[in-house]
Order: sequence, then structure tokens, then C-alpha cells
Amino acid sequence: MAVELLAPSVDIGLVTTNLDPMVEFYENFLGLPFQLDLDFPGGGRAQGVIRAPLFFGRQPNSAPRSPMAIDLLAKNIEVGLVTTNLDAMVEFYENFLGLPYTGDLDFPGGTMKRYALGDNVLKLITLDQPPAAPATPGGGPAAAGIRYYTVVVASTTKAAEQVKAAGYEIAQELAEFAPVPGMGWMFVADPDGNWVELVGPL
Repeated sequence: MAVELLAPSVDIGLVTTNLDPMVEFYENFLGLPFQLDLDFPGGGRAQGVIRAPLFFGRQPNSAPRSPMAIDLLAKNIEVGLVTTNLDAMVEFYENFLGLPYTGDLDFPGGTMKRYALGDNVLKLITLDQPPAAPATPGGGPAAAGIRYYTVVVASTTKAAEQVKAAGYEIAQELAEFAPVPGMGWMFVADPDGNWVELVGPL
């Protein structure tokens, strides 16, 4: 039984020790509208676009984009996960998370399976020449870079039970998100060890 998603959106968690140049790139060059700073347990800080106005009381920022920003054609994001473990990854994303499969796309050197998440796309990519290194498990604490993405579920309590019943690794146990009472959050690892954050009402 698939996890029930509450919102058709995805947030990307990019861990950095180089904040100012990263803000310059994403806010001023790519033109992504800044919405808020958000401190979270463990001393971290999230900065950027939050796609969960349900919890944060914020509507999408309508401020004009920087005149220096590149001209984006589409207002969505596509996430590519390279895998050597396709069957297990399909089971997780298609059957457990319940993302709608939209088709395969062959490209020089590989193939991708495409899944819809609202207007966004998650791509499971297999390469003819396997990558030199496996995925780095451990989420944000393990390495800098794009370390996790977030999906909003209808009930984090129920989702946690479903994760346990399905036998997937819980990377961080369900807890209430202190800045937003009534909102739960947890991390689950997919079969390759990539972290997926599940957030939503407790």
C-alpha cells in the first residue's frame, strides 16, 4: 500500500559549508525566490524556497526575479537518481511511495524511468557504463551536496508505520518539528541509501 502524499511537490536538501556563494548562485543566478530562514534541530539552518505553505503560513514568493538571473522556461524541477539497483528502486518509488510512472526515455549511454510528483519529475537512471562510485549513504551528516529531498505526506505517524512494515531503513525516527507544532518529520533511506524526508501532520 502506497504512502499517501499530501502535496504534489518536492523540496531538495542541499548541504553546504559555503553559504554565501551558494545563495549567489541559486538566488541571483538561477533566480529562485528566497522565502525564509528556518533553524532546525542539530544546529542547522534551511534557507530558500519552502514548498509547504500549509505548515509555514507562507504563500509562494511573488517578488520579481533578479534581473541578472538566467531565463528559466519551466517552473518545475527534475531530480535524477543514478542507480545500479533498478528493480528495488522501482519497488520503493513506484509501489511504496506511489509515484505515477510516466514512461521510459532512452538517451546516449543509458535509460531513465520517469515518475511524476505534481509538476516535478523524479528520474531513475541506469547507465550502460556503471558509475565508478556508489551512492554515498548517510544524508546530510555524511557529505555536502544534494543529500536528500522532501515529500509532504498526509500523516507522518501512518507513514512511519508503513515504512516499518515494508522493512525500509529509518534513517531518523519520527519526531515533532519544534518550530511548527503538530508537524512531524522523519528520514527514510531508499534501497541505494539516498535519504527521503517525509514531513506532514502527525
